[in-house]
Amino acid sequence: DRMNNDKVLVSLSACKNAGDWGNANGADEESTNLFNTELADIAKLMNTKGLETKDIQALAWIGDGVIANKFQNLPLPGDILPDSQEYRDLRFTFEWYLFKIFGSGKNEGALHSMNILKNLQDYIHGFLNKTSSANAVLLSGHESTLLPLLVAFGITNKDCLLANYKSQKAG
Repeated sequence: DRMNNDKVLVSLSACKNAGDWGNANGADEESTNLFNTELADIAKLMNTKGLETKDIQALAWIGDGVIANKFQNLPLPGDILPDSQEYRDLRFTFEWYLFKIFGSGKNEGALHSMNILKNLQDYIHGFLNKTSSANAVLLSGHESTLLPLLVAFGITNKDCLLANYKSQKAG
């Protein structure tokens, strides 16, 4: 199975501790405070709709489902409307949580981007040194592949997402 053997795009395969670090980041004081303040209303709303949100991770996974359903033209969980503030709240939660678990600790940003960056470097060197017969390389990734790259290159981070979210909510 290629997915289980793909060390280029599956960033979590880089280290056996990656999952534990991500879980710790997602359950820390910063995550808990965000859940209990900025996200308290959407969490309460999801609970009234029968979607249990005991913590930010649970709310983030609802956001993952909402985003996936929207782009597959399926009904959104909790009868959320695709262009509603509730959708934006859940999308923000999912995106922020991923940045938190994949790029906020001292090791995570480098760790999760290491495989893809190393392989990109190898592809470029192979082309420049004419040791590769490939004229092009096509990679298809997932947000868990792309987010660490955004962090590694300083393009965006969880703090930027939070500032944009607060600004959007304030109008």
